[in-house]
Amino acid sequence: LDLRSNKTTGEPILIHKKGTKVVGLHCNPLQPDLLLSCGNDHFV
Repeated sequence: LDLRSNKTTGEPILIHKKGTKVVGLHCNPLQPDLLLSCGNDHFV
């Protein structure tokens, strides 16, 4: 979310899901060389 324009600039891309584990990769459209990765590597 771009707080200056209050519009969504991109969406996270789901690249892997196995059971409850999800790993995502997001590319910033304003800075294409900046990648953000996320994941939920924990057990409940």
